[in-house]
Amino acid sequence: MYSSCSQVTFLCSTILNFEGLRMRTPEALSMDSALFELLKRCQQTCSYAAQFNTSVSSIELQLLHRLSPALELPIGSPDWLACAQKQLDQELATQGAVQEEREQQLDVATETLQLLVDSIKGILSNHNRQLADVKHLLRAMAKDEENALAEGEEVIYEGSVRQFLLEYKAWQDNVQIVLFTVVQATGQPRGGGASQEGVELLQEIPATLKELHTQSTSVYNGLVGFASPLVTERGGDCSSPTSTAQTSFAAAVRCSGVKTQTDSMSQNSRKLLPRNLGTPGLNPSPKRAVRDPKTGRAVQERNSYAVSVWKRVKAKLEGRDVDPSRRMSVTEQVDCVIKEATNVDNLSQLYEGWTAWV
Repeated sequence: MYSSCSQVTFLCSTILNFEGLRMRTPEALSMDSALFELLKRCQQTCSYAAQFNTSVSSIELQLLHRLSPALELPIGSPDWLACAQKQLDQELATQGAVQEEREQQLDVATETLQLLVDSIKGILSNHNRQLADVKHLLRAMAKDEENALAEGEEVIYEGSVRQFLLEYKAWQDNVQIVLFTVVQATGQPRGGGASQEGVELLQEIPATLKELHTQSTSVYNGLVGFASPLVTERGGDCSSPTSTAQTSFAAAVRCSGVKTQTDSMSQNSRKLLPRNLGTPGLNPSPKRAVRDPKTGRAVQERNSYAVSVWKRVKAKLEGRDVDPSRRMSVTEQVDCVIKEATNVDNLSQLYEGWTAWV
C-alpha cells in the first residue's frame, strides 16, 4: 500500500514538472537559455579544436600519470603547475646526485680497467719476447711434421706442434679482440654512447675470458710439454733408437733426446779393469754409433756437464746470466762485467791462484 502511494506521488510530481516546463514560465525560460548556452559552448570548442592539430605526446602522458596521483589539484590549474614544477625539481636533483655517484664509480672502474690493460700489455710483450727465441724452432718442427705426412708417415695430430700453433693463434686472436674491445669502449666519450656492435662485443667479453682461461692453460702446458733435445732423460720409451719408430724430428724432440749410453761404467770401475796392452786384438770394439732414425746421421752423445756449460755460455751471450727472465742491454752487460772484474773477492781469488801457480 505504501509503495503504491509512493509511485502515485512520483508520477504526479513528474506530470506537474512536465507541464511547468511546457508552459512559458520564468523557470522554463531560464533552463532553456542555459541549455542553449551549453550547446553554443560545445560548438565553439569543437570549432576551435578543428582549427589546431595539437596532440599530447607520450612523454607528456607519462608525466601526467606520474604527477596526478601525488597532486590532488585540478589538472592544468596554476597551483597544479606550481606543485608539479616543485616535485620535478626535487626528482631531478635526486637523479642528478645518483648519476654523479655512478659517474664517479664509472671513472674508478675505468681507471682500474686501464691499469689492468696496461699490465696485460706488459705481460704480453714479455711473453712475445721470450717466445721469439723458440718460435722458429716450433715452426721448423711443424714443417718437419708436414714433410713426414707428405712422405706417408703417420704423425698423430693430438699433441703435435701443428695443433699447438693453431691453438696459440686462436688464443692470440682472442686476447687481441678483448684488449681492442676494452680499449675502444673505455676511450669513447661519456655522452656519445656505444654503438650496437660495440655493445654486443662487450657482452661477449665474459664468455671470451672464460675461453681464454682454458686456452692459456692449454697453451702454456703444451709449450712446456715440448722438451729440448739437449735434455737427457733416462726413460724407457727412448731407451733404444730402434725400439720405437720416431720418424720425425719433432717426435724425437718430444721424446727428449735419444738415450745413447744405457749401461756405461763409472770412472772408478774403469780404473779397476785390467788393460792388456800386449794383445791389441783383445781390446773391446768401439761402441756402435747411435744414428738419427730420420736422417740416418750419427747422433752426438750428450754430456750433462757439457750441456750445463753450453747453457751457461748461451745465457751469457744472450745477456741472461744474471736474470734468466730478462735480457740485459749491452750497457748493462758492460757494467756487470766491470763490476765482476773489480770485485775484491774475485781479485783475491785470482791473486791466490796466481801465487800458487808461480
